[in-house]
Amino acid sequence: MDNVAGFCGGRLLRLKAVVRVSDSVEPILIQSVGTTFSAPQRLTRQPDAPESIIVIARDVDAQALRAAVPDAPVEVLA
Repeated sequence: MDNVAGFCGGRLLRLKAVVRVSDSVEPILIQSVGTTFSAPQRLTRQPDAPESIIVIARDVDAQALRAAVPDAPVEVLA
């Protein structure tokens, strides 16, 4: 998420991500408004939520974003 925020900078409007980490059975929700992130939250009511990252930004090239975070499951919707 830091790579996305760093790449987008002031162009990042919102970010929402559901990720899995080794020390939690439940998936973790990460959210930001701009580059300010809230505390991660465990999704106890949705233990089978799929991993995903949603980035809402302005004036960001999709291919450049994919290159900045090559291991992330990036899907671009226009």
